[in-house]
Amino acid sequence: MDDNSIEELFEWAINQGAAVISCSWSAAAVYFPLSLRQRQALTQAATQGRGGKGCVIVFSAGNANRPVSGTVQERGWPQNAISGSTTWLSGFAVHPDVIAVSACTSLNRKAAYSNWGEHIAVTAPSNNAPPNMALPSVGTVSTGPEIKTGLTGRGMVTSDRLGSDGYSGNAYTQTFGGTSSACPVVAGAAGLVLSANPDLTAREVKQILQETADKITDSAPDPQLGLSHGTYDQNGHSQWFGYGRVNAARAVQAARQRAEGERRYRQTVVRTDPAATVIPDGHPQGLMRRVLCSERGTVEDVQVQVTVSHNHLGDLSLTLLSPAGESVLLQGRTLGNQQDLDTMYTLKTTPALRRFLGLSASGNWQLRVIDHAPGHDGTLVQWQLTLALN
Repeated sequence: MDDNSIEELFEWAINQGAAVISCSWSAAAVYFPLSLRQRQALTQAATQGRGGKGCVIVFSAGNANRPVSGTVQERGWPQNAISGSTTWLSGFAVHPDVIAVSACTSLNRKAAYSNWGEHIAVTAPSNNAPPNMALPSVGTVSTGPEIKTGLTGRGMVTSDRLGSDGYSGNAYTQTFGGTSSACPVVAGAAGLVLSANPDLTAREVKQILQETADKITDSAPDPQLGLSHGTYDQNGHSQWFGYGRVNAARAVQAARQRAEGERRYRQTVVRTDPAATVIPDGHPQGLMRRVLCSERGTVEDVQVQVTVSHNHLGDLSLTLLSPAGESVLLQGRTLGNQQDLDTMYTLKTTPALRRFLGLSASGNWQLRVIDHAPGHDGTLVQWQLTLALN
């Protein structure tokens, strides 16, 4: 699983216009951190694919009943393949732009094999079976310790390869499972969400799937390791189930409501600061420019148009501040040696702007431009704030 293969895979998906990338696979390794190139390949697909809205990337968590990132005191593996304090890491599942999917059973319990941890986004129904792990040195093996209790739950019904290549002798099987089965369930739900509201960013799709998930619980200890992670913390997250079992119907409804809400603004306010202003070179306080919104109402949408001319835009950061003091970084120091910036920052391109939604619009809105490195001059040509109010 080299850098070139990962880059080519996700670049191909972007070029094909993929909306959702379903990945029922992972590295055959106990500890697999992503290289910088692999991380960037996923980030690029999740932020630049689908015309800049991002491809929704869904990954299976794995079937070893181990944390996607964490340490376990190992014992009882065949051929003593793994023993003692062992750190597990699935680099794909913990990537921040990925939807990591664990597996639950038809009885709303944790699937005995399902990997788990703080990076799980949601869970989806699958079968129940003992854990297993594909290790290159010994092949696919069941993980220790042995599970001695019965594992209840139905398998997944799906189309199957014909003949001896499939799970059964006909075109369908009722015994499919694993997080490789749970992953495409979530990918399908993501596709339905985008069919209802194709303007959503990949990050917004993940947010909707998490917010609309069903909070299933499992109070029983894990039958292999004796752990209990089937409830939710104060943030609504469970290590076994993420933010809950995916609910496609509720997710689609939320996507539709969001699309309808975007069309129901009471009024739109546009404020422009047209005065070209020199940006202090290498000054930590930077330049502050403000526009006044005198209208009353809560913010339902926000857009910021910024035009800058600078000898080295990579020196600059741009931040928007609300009248209440909330701040959002619009542009970090990522523009390198470019010299001209004329960009519109929106909820789709800059999801952090959602921090302003629901806040009072009335008062002074400020744009802060900081030149972090001396030696290059530039000018804030103008900036414009557009607010949709209810």
